[in-house]
Amino acid sequence: DHPILSVYLSILGPNEERYFDGYARDVLLQQVGAPWELVVASASNTALATFRDVFDTAFEVAVERGGHGELGVLRTAPALTTLTMQADEGLYETWDLLIRNYTRGTYLCNWNIDDRKHPQALAKKIAVLARSPKIDVVSSSVIVSNKPNEDWETVMTKSEPDVWFRHAGFYGLSKLVKTSATTGELIGPENYPHNSPVYRRSVHKRADFFKAPRILGAHAVGSSAPPCSDWALWSSLARSGGQFWNIPEPLEVYYLRSDSHNRRDQSVSDKCVETVLSLSLIHI
Repeated sequence: DHPILSVYLSILGPNEERYFDGYARDVLLQQVGAPWELVVASASNTALATFRDVFDTAFEVAVERGGHGELGVLRTAPALTTLTMQADEGLYETWDLLIRNYTRGTYLCNWNIDDRKHPQALAKKIAVLARSPKIDVVSSSVIVSNKPNEDWETVMTKSEPDVWFRHAGFYGLSKLVKTSATTGELIGPENYPHNSPVYRRSVHKRADFFKAPRILGAHAVGSSAPPCSDWALWSSLARSGGQFWNIPEPLEVYYLRSDSHNRRDQSVSDKCVETVLSLSLIHI
């Protein structure tokens, strides 16, 4: 069957295996209710083999429980595809490769290996897109965690969870940037889609791919995709009239890692942000 959703994942760097169990558990808890797929790429054959073993074991546990226990809510497990890369091409470059050549879904979603989801996170976002043809991207509020492998149930027990992106409903370019309360000046990114977007495949026809969003154009900052490339893509889409919707319910857990991709080269990231802000200014 044609999948309604393709989730794509790039496993980069060493020691990512520590996230596999929690990721597989959350994937199999998703209540999508229709055929969907998970497409995973890595330059490490060992990492891919381990991921598939963990995923298959989690699936077997879910089936054995037959409707009972925490993984007994299994509705439709995704079809799993793994791809061995010849080399680490970079986060956004790998995403683009997967989207172009290996995903088949009507809707797309990037779901990082260290982030966790509410069991209905994907289903709720798909539902918004299905009933609202004019909406291109659906995001949600995000709970921030400073500990690895904290799942949604755990962070929701905290008395004062740190929640980002609380806006409800439609938003556009003005919500994708931070503005000074005193001067009105654009001062930084507000990446509402962040780690949580489910979006239409047509986004990539309108706003290009992650490595080369049209918003950067001649202002591209280097040969590889800079750390703010996802935000640049969403900004490009917003400039062209793209419609965004945010669910104020916290459906995602974002692990705030000091070694995350977007913190590896701050100078390049700053240049990317500066470029996007300068081009966004004339559209707000």
